[in-house]
Amino acid sequence: MNIFPMVFCRGGSKGLPGKNLRVLNGRSLLERSVSHGLNLASVCFVSTDSEEIAKQAELLGASVIERPGELATDNSPEILSWKHACRTLSIGPDDVFVSLPTTAPLRSFDSIELACELYRDSKADIVCAAYELERNPFLNMYELSGNGVLKPLFDVMSVRRQDSKKVLGISTVVYVSNGDYILRSETPFSGTVMPIIVSRLEAIDIDTEEDLILAGAIELSTSSSISSHEM
Repeated sequence: MNIFPMVFCRGGSKGLPGKNLRVLNGRSLLERSVSHGLNLASVCFVSTDSEEIAKQAELLGASVIERPGELATDNSPEILSWKHACRTLSIGPDDVFVSLPTTAPLRSFDSIELACELYRDSKADIVCAAYELERNPFLNMYELSGNGVLKPLFDVMSVRRQDSKKVLGISTVVYVSNGDYILRSETPFSGTVMPIIVSRLEAIDIDTEEDLILAGAIELSTSSSISSHEM
């Protein structure tokens, strides 16, 4: 069984131009993912269509997979890039495919190890990271009708929090699977999906300038809190 840490990052990004190479508290988003990948295995692979990202990835010690341009558009499903990487590297059913998106800069290495452990010990086709939603749609979310009246989002709504279904949001912290499942699936979550649970802070997803600023502030605040407790 071989572990294949993967970082998928294309050159174009509408929400935050140059996102993958943006710097957060002295380290780029790409560097953070590659660093975790190299802590997980001796080789970390970066799939990209960008020459600049490829250059930076190699400087960070990663091996580059040249991604075809048609797999790097705004409308290209992520799983097609996963399939391309699996074919390129001959990742099989007994290998462990680990995707570490650059959009989750506050991910902890413990979460990666936990996801890999859950994948190995379960019958999941894919393991992802999820977090508890601040607002439960079965409890307090309604839609506004055309005549200005609020209507329940679902036919059955909970009155008390303890009676409501547990609803989780999927984060981009980590995805763990295998080559066989990825190559035969149309979407990442078409099979048996199991989650590890992460905090909402760790699950922050970088898509805008505001997200980047918030993540930086959270990281500095967390580091400051840890340092003060160690004094």
